[in-house]
Amino acid sequence: MNNRIPATYTRHCWCGGSLDNSPNSMYARCMSCGTFVSQYEVSTASLKDFYSLGGYWHDYQKKVGGFPDISQRSRNDRQDRIPFWFNLLSLSGCLPTRLLEVGCSHGGFLDYCREHGIGEVVGVEVDEETCAFARQRFQLEHVHSGLFPDVQLPFVSFGAICMFDVVEHFPDPIRALKVVAGLLADDGVLILQTPCYRGEDGGWSQFKPEEHLYLYDESNLTALLDRCGLYAAEIFPGYFRDDMFVVARKKSSVADILFIRTDAIGDNVLASSMLPAVTGLYPGARITVLCRQHISELYETCPFVSKVLAFDFDRACQDDSYRDDLLAHLQSLSFDLTLVTQYSRDMLTDIFAIGSFARERIAFSGDNCEISPEVKRLNDGCYTRLIDISSYSRRECDRLRDYLVALGMDSAELTPSLWTIPADGKLANNFFRQHALKKESTVAICINGSHSNKMYPYYAEALGNLCQQESITLIALGGRDDFAASQAVLNKIGGPHLNLCGLTTLRQSAEILRRCRMLVSADTGTAHLACAVGARNLVVMWGGHFGRFFPYSPLTSLVCLPLECYECNWQCPHDRWHCIREITPATVAIAMEQTFMGGALKPRIFVQNGLEGENGRLFAPDRLSLLGNLNSVEIITVDL
Repeated sequence: MNNRIPATYTRHCWCGGSLDNSPNSMYARCMSCGTFVSQYEVSTASLKDFYSLGGYWHDYQKKVGGFPDISQRSRNDRQDRIPFWFNLLSLSGCLPTRLLEVGCSHGGFLDYCREHGIGEVVGVEVDEETCAFARQRFQLEHVHSGLFPDVQLPFVSFGAICMFDVVEHFPDPIRALKVVAGLLADDGVLILQTPCYRGEDGGWSQFKPEEHLYLYDESNLTALLDRCGLYAAEIFPGYFRDDMFVVARKKSSVADILFIRTDAIGDNVLASSMLPAVTGLYPGARITVLCRQHISELYETCPFVSKVLAFDFDRACQDDSYRDDLLAHLQSLSFDLTLVTQYSRDMLTDIFAIGSFARERIAFSGDNCEISPEVKRLNDGCYTRLIDISSYSRRECDRLRDYLVALGMDSAELTPSLWTIPADGKLANNFFRQHALKKESTVAICINGSHSNKMYPYYAEALGNLCQQESITLIALGGRDDFAASQAVLNKIGGPHLNLCGLTTLRQSAEILRRCRMLVSADTGTAHLACAVGARNLVVMWGGHFGRFFPYSPLTSLVCLPLECYECNWQCPHDRWHCIREITPATVAIAMEQTFMGGALKPRIFVQNGLEGENGRLFAPDRLSLLGNLNSVEIITVDL
């Protein structure tokens, strides 16, 4: 113990950062990560001398901590901390069949674990005399002496590794924890107890430069674990006031994931529901989302996303130089895994995914809706894995679920998801207060005016009477390209209205929808936002991808006119979009009134019973089968 000679900045931080003065003169503090670094030089010989049975477990522990000798400690600890530690281990998951304790001291915890069902227990302690005490005191077979990690162990894998008041003693924590990561089973757990710096002054009792070679806080210990192939699953206060407990697990071999969604708002709102599962499938991995610029805000507040890369879609399609720069940036990020979750892949998606050069590139086999069969066939060969599921007519949420199942997730329902922030809700509250709006009489409308072919042309005729009877205030939502068409509809309906097209962000629109009684819309991104925030919605459906998206829950009512040409993939075979333009105002009015008046136990499908004139032959009610299980919906027929 006496051969430790104080020196200024003779030791370095584990992260390689520069050191500066700290509140305690015997420690330096890393300017990069904040770790405290003891300035006592250490060697293998000095460490072995320091942690001897007589020197450390008797003299030093009594002098510095006021603890009894190791024999008495072996009895005392079984009455307090050892049961607590075991309970923590139990709560972390199933008990392992094999456990390693680094820094096992008298061996009491190992004995307790063995008594409570753990088949094989192994301990490591620096001093052989201390190990002999533990072996004899508790009849333990595997207690091995030496400085970890330079210790010969009887097994190469452990379901649990515990280190109570140990990690702060390692002279080379990166080397030690990398060995821990190698010894830990893929589904194993590492439990640490260590002092946690929380802003104390230089007199903090844990400033013990002879033994605490590094002192951490939650942030830099998490970073240290990350450097070593581990991640902190949980951090909470320790058994003692100065400590923290860390439950850590092994990082998967996938550290960085590229999640590509180059499609529209609604697609992304639905795809967002996959992110919690992706995080669970690849613990500790960082997720980067690549999406269009106007959609990026949906991911910026998502707790499962580390980074968002937003791009100009039109420019990426037309400007080779811009696209090449994007690809170069993706390649510089060295992704381990690229996930393409669009069922209908397009050329741009494939360019980014294949060009990311990720070690693994996984996509749907998908269809040819957005790409030619020849190009798709060539691109398919550039993925490391294609997920092939059944027929085209399946619901999109089922496809996304099956994608996750193919990756290893248990089956689970997916529904539209998004994450807002308090400022979004505050803006919506202020807006409602400013205009004296009440939920029960406020209805949002999104007419999709920027897509004339898909726009339902009779909103005014369908909604006018109910708006007048119920004194409804209409709020138009959408992009700035929707403003003029929306205003024309609002003017025609008359009554109180507010046109917010192009004036709110997507998240702000979502919070406004949350405060409305319902939304009436075509199949739009706004309708997906309504589903995500739990707002009732009436969706006037066209036939291009009927049954692929809506409905997701009883919140949704659909209005439709089933035709034989459904599933045209927007390649309408007629000179007029009959599927949307032949739905009568009376049909929508009935659906609107019933949806406005109350909710339902099942999604409601309001089906117009035919169409007039020579086009009546197109009517095909059997196409409702595209919805899947018709017992899961309530079908309401509306006669002409």
